Amino acid sequence: MTQIQKENLNFQGSEKNYQTTSPKTPVYLSYINRVLMLIVLALGLYHVFNINNLAIKGFVLREVKKEYYALAEENKKMETEIMESESLENIEARAKKMQMVKADKISYLKDDAGEVAMR
Repeated sequence: MTQIQKENLNFQGSEKNYQTTSPKTPVYLSYINRVLMLIVLALGLYHVFNINNLAIKGFVLREVKKEYYALAEENKKMETEIMESESLENIEARAKKMQMVKADKISYLKDDAGEVAMR
């Protein structure tokens, strides 16, 4: 063996010693990479879950708004019917159907408890 070959063997041997003294660094970085990938995956799943919930809530909100507007319209119709039934013309017509008469002269009596009306 020549001198150069011996030096190469010595150099390769020392390189092996150097490599065996620091193998923890790649393993440690590999562990950090795995943890970071799990965190990114978890955050991605969380984001997808939240987007899905927002979409569902949007559909529910749209349905509730439709129902609200339908009920508001029905409420307006009922208020109109109530106002028509409470109008003076309708009350007078119903009073005539029940054969009620209009009170012409009303006399008031004074009492200790207050005034009392008589016909």
